[in-house]
Amino acid sequence: MNANVKIDLESASALWKDGSSIGVIATKYGVSRQTVAGIMYRNRELFPKRNRQALAISKATKVKRARNLHHERMDAARRQAEEFEVGTSPLLQMHASDEERLATGKELHDLGLHQCRWPLNNGSPFLFCADATGAALYCWHHMNRAYRPKGNI
Repeated sequence: MNANVKIDLESASALWKDGSSIGVIATKYGVSRQTVAGIMYRNRELFPKRNRQALAISKATKVKRARNLHHERMDAARRQAEEFEVGTSPLLQMHASDEERLATGKELHDLGLHQCRWPLNNGSPFLFCADATGAALYCWHHMNRAYRPKGNI
């Protein structure tokens, strides 16, 4: 075993008893599966053998957790869709600078080659910014809103 490897035996044992596989434990600690298997072999009192019935129960528990997670995600998606349909979604709210640009906005078929294609509103007729872009897709203002560096979210 590599001397630099530090594995907390108690937490690894708890993961094992909760039904985690050797691969999951190895990934958590950033070591190979062989390293974890060797530690388990030398510390059998902390890592008891599993019988098939216990393994089946742990798999059933994992399936149940996955179903619950799926239902939570579906409920969140339904809430977002309802907010969108009602018009209260933050995605539908216009930015203050976009409201100012509505007066100079153009429809898509009226945009020139180097004009900003940032949508300003959410209703018909759809209007786009139309400020000069150089060769980019968006103007400088909308480019900064669209492409933020990491950590500036």
